[in-house]
Amino acid sequence: MFNFNALFCCIGGLAGLFITLKFSDSRVLVLAVAIASTMLIDLIMRLTNHEVSAPLLDPEAGGYIKIPGLGEFKFVPVWIICISLLILVGLMYFEVV
Repeated sequence: MFNFNALFCCIGGLAGLFITLKFSDSRVLVLAVAIASTMLIDLIMRLTNHEVSAPLLDPEAGGYIKIPGLGEFKFVPVWIICISLLILVGLMYFEVV
């Protein structure tokens, strides 16, 4: 369902989660920092990978999650999932959702 690089992204997200839990009481801030640190680790891995031609979208450049049933786009990069989660956290903060 995911590659080994996605595991490193999750470890970075957990580090951001625990550091933010130490200094903040806001649940929304803790979620936002954990998701943003996961996305940051994935983008660093992708931008420093010079073995592929399109590092931002190539699944082998960084972390990806395999979603069955999407056809051609079955490998979704971690940074795209993190952006959608940050939008949901923002909507939760402004009490839209």
